[in-house]
Amino acid sequence: MSDNWLSTAGSWLATPAKALFGPWWEKYVGGKAETIAVRKKILEAAVLFRVRDFCKLHNLDSDKELAISRRIIERLTPGVVGNDTLDVTSPAFLRCIEDEVHFHGIPQSAWMQLACLAETGDFNPDDTIFGEDVDEKGSHSHRSAIIVSLQSTFPFWELLQLQSMTLSRLSAKAIEGLRAYANRHDFPEVRYEIVPHMPQPGQPLGTHCLILPPNWKPQSK
Repeated sequence: MSDNWLSTAGSWLATPAKALFGPWWEKYVGGKAETIAVRKKILEAAVLFRVRDFCKLHNLDSDKELAISRRIIERLTPGVVGNDTLDVTSPAFLRCIEDEVHFHGIPQSAWMQLACLAETGDFNPDDTIFGEDVDEKGSHSHRSAIIVSLQSTFPFWELLQLQSMTLSRLSAKAIEGLRAYANRHDFPEVRYEIVPHMPQPGQPLGTHCLILPPNWKPQSK
């Protein structure tokens, strides 16, 4: 009896699950695998579509486009595979993809300018943000941009909340995105000021410039 039991068990274990459970496997397990594959394809297509638009806007080459797409797909795939209730065609998920395009495609220098604006609060959108940061090697970098022009850097968000023609602040979406980015990355110290005109090349910061501390995080409001 023992030999027969072992023989039966060995035969059972050697039988492919799909053949053993027949229609049940096709309906539940096979169907789920097919659904996951379809969801992954939808994710990949949506990411490639959004990244391609972003890269065209920023004049980035195909290698950069592929690198950004791969990083986003790698980050989002576990959630797509592990959550059967996630609707990968919903507007909310597509907005999530757009957020990731910003997180992976926009250089940290632009995020630092956004952080300085968040710290400032209210500002004239036609003014210029002029800043200097120091990297880990001690190298100084100067950057300046007309504030309203930053909108084109973040194409999937409405960046500014205009209060009047001469007064604005960052939108709630920009603050939300900045908080998510700051949770993933550390900012260096940034010295900056907001001035009415574009600084001349080589112009130093004023003596009363503002300071964004290292590892800055947006304050909860």
